Amino acid sequence: MKLWLHWIAEELGLETSAWGKVSSYAIDSREAVEGTLFFALPGERTDGHRWVGAALEQGAAACVVRTDWEADVPEERLLRVADPAEALRTLGAAARERWGGLVIAVTGSNGKTTTKDCLAALLDTASPVSKTIGNLNNELGVPLTLLRIDDETHQAVVEAGMNHAGELKRLAAIAQPDVAIVTNVSPAHVGHFDSVEGVALAKRELVEGLLPDGTAVLNADDERVRRFADVHDGPVTTFGESAEADLRLSDVEAGLDGARFTVEFQGESTRFESGLPGRHNVWNVAAALAGTTAFGFLPSEFVDAVRGLQAAPMRGGVSVRAGVTVIDESYNSNPAAVTASLELLRVTKAARRIAVLGEMRELGAQSAELHRQVGAGAAFVDRLLAVGGDANHLLKAAVEAGLDPSRGAFFETAEEAGVALSALLKSDDAVLFKGSRGVGLERAIERAFLRSRETVNG
Repeated sequence: MKLWLHWIAEELGLETSAWGKVSSYAIDSREAVEGTLFFALPGERTDGHRWVGAALEQGAAACVVRTDWEADVPEERLLRVADPAEALRTLGAAARERWGGLVIAVTGSNGKTTTKDCLAALLDTASPVSKTIGNLNNELGVPLTLLRIDDETHQAVVEAGMNHAGELKRLAAIAQPDVAIVTNVSPAHVGHFDSVEGVALAKRELVEGLLPDGTAVLNADDERVRRFADVHDGPVTTFGESAEADLRLSDVEAGLDGARFTVEFQGESTRFESGLPGRHNVWNVAAALAGTTAFGFLPSEFVDAVRGLQAAPMRGGVSVRAGVTVIDESYNSNPAAVTASLELLRVTKAARRIAVLGEMRELGAQSAELHRQVGAGAAFVDRLLAVGGDANHLLKAAVEAGLDPSRGAFFETAEEAGVALSALLKSDDAVLFKGSRGVGLERAIERAFLRSRETVNG
């Protein structure tokens, strides 16, 4: 979104002598280019104020900094505020209101990124759509996404995540969604709550934050999500296999090569094919199709678009390396997501099925037990490599459920697991990588396939 610096300053309660338009927005100085507004935010490893000079040298139009920051850069190119993060949220909300288009917000314990990407791809077949890039779904990412909306678009699909109560309420106040999609509720982030019910209440905040005439799109197969309809007086559309679902799934066939399924909506039955692997992705596509109906579309209008859907990097992409089928789910993890990925591995044709499962984080006091539950369902694999922390409980439970102890191993780091995997991989194996972001299982993939293609041949 292109905004005049004077308008930005006014929205932040400031005055500025700088002139010109801002055409991009960044919280990472490396992304600063000509015309960028750079927000100097404190981080876990560094403070953005250290990089103000670099951002300006790269062409940034101005930088939002703390009031008390001592500068050695031109003062007229600084916007001084008490809290740059709060300024980002304020400006994101103001930009969304000024833009005035339609916002579709997507949340859920699992599948929200895939659903967001699917919905944007479907809507884009009718008119250009802006969407969250990557995983910018928190109290910094959502306002940044809103600021980055293309002026030429009239719809934006925004991913909204949370790990604390109240977070989605604040994000809804910023994004003012016209449509809210909730994919599901599971124990993800349960370490920050007393129970899964607490997670559900936090997810419900997005529906509570809908505009009065907004549409709630809810998973009819998830009892907790289905009840969210009780807090919204506006339109509600449900999806799932439930007989009561408005957009009903049936005849689902899913595997590594994609899925086939039937959708019934308003008396019309349509057969779909999708390249997204696994049964769980059928529900993500269904959520996206249900989202399009809020704008008057029929599912049958998107048969070709659904066929062309592709998985995002590290979120279920399938590739073949040196004769080994690789299912890359390394971006993040939680119990329900691992269970779904293991089911995909189970139905995958391969000489051996190997699972590299990283620790699932933010599970709090329930972590050990939830790892054990997942591990019990992993006993069918031919090899199990558990990586980091409480993943040790996962491995022990798999052994107790029947996995030969000689076929399992625990590693402290992803790198160690990758080296071990490299030594045992054979052509015609299938291997699943799934773990929380902090485990970094992409490094296991890198180490496992450092050798040339010819060396992984059994």
